[in-house]
Amino acid sequence: MEKVAHITHLLRQALRSVTVKIFLIIVALVLPLNILAIIHALNARESVTDQVKLSIDSIGKSVMATLDARMERADYFIYDLRTNNADFIKASKQEGNTYYTVSKIRLLNQVYSQLQTVSAADGYFFYMERAEEALISVNDSYLVEKGTLTDYLKEASHRQVQKKWTIVTIKDEQWLMRVTKYNGTTLGALINLDQVIKEMTKSIQYKAHHILVLPASEGYTSPKDQLTLANTSTRGNLTLLIQIAKAEINQGIKKKKKG
Repeated sequence: MEKVAHITHLLRQALRSVTVKIFLIIVALVLPLNILAIIHALNARESVTDQVKLSIDSIGKSVMATLDARMERADYFIYDLRTNNADFIKASKQEGNTYYTVSKIRLLNQVYSQLQTVSAADGYFFYMERAEEALISVNDSYLVEKGTLTDYLKEASHRQVQKKWTIVTIKDEQWLMRVTKYNGTTLGALINLDQVIKEMTKSIQYKAHHILVLPASEGYTSPKDQLTLANTSTRGNLTLLIQIAKAEINQGIKKKKKG
């Protein structure tokens, strides 16, 4: 009991000392400020991350809206060919006579004009099933060989009708492809996705980023160290993913604080 009383007496004396009182006052003043600083830093990081999300997501939305509009215009052009274009209807009969030859030439000239004047597909194709002949017109800005596309279309599995635009790989290049049929003719359109990604890269200021395109039906998993933003097409089986390294975003926050 005497030891307890002695310890209690020493504590009372310590609390009465000026040094201890000053220390306790400093702790009482500084601790809330430190807590506020931590909260402020966390809020600042969250705010910057939200800004990055809005900025990158707006790029993704804009690109996807443009892609959807291009697909829509290409779909309309294909529909118009099937229902109203006399040269396509004559060529689709594949009779192998002079009318067939002239109709093919005129049809390709019309398609080429469409490619040059309308922002829709990057290429259109017609595969005459009975004649086993491919008619292809591709935008001049793409160096893909017509022979490569012809070989691709010769595979029957590549000519299956698709209700939506789908992602295909042709000689290491990614394309969006739309396929339909009319009177023994497979016809469709192509949009070069690699070029779309290349143009998008110019709009993103972060070096540590990845742009991916994958079928919307597959789904995706976002890596923990990446900020991932996704936009899905309304006309095609396509999801556009933009991934930014969180480490680079955090590095940008630190630079802003130093500035």
